[in-house]
Amino acid sequence: MSAAARRRTDEDNRLRVTICAWCGRHAIGGRWDDDEVVAHGPEPATSSSVCPRCFAALAPGVQYPEQS
Repeated sequence: MSAAARRRTDEDNRLRVTICAWCGRHAIGGRWDDDEVVAHGPEPATSSSVCPRCFAALAPGVQYPEQS
């Protein structure tokens, strides 16, 4: 396996954490949780989004979009 392929595999296996840009809650695997996220091993891959609670406050009456 080439070095580039190994890097892609390592990146695919990293913990994926989504952080709400408004309140700071974390989601792992699409499940939003109020608990603090503790990652062991390689640094997690992070992205930002809006959690369902903040979305409901920001867009009343609009259904939270399906996450893929």
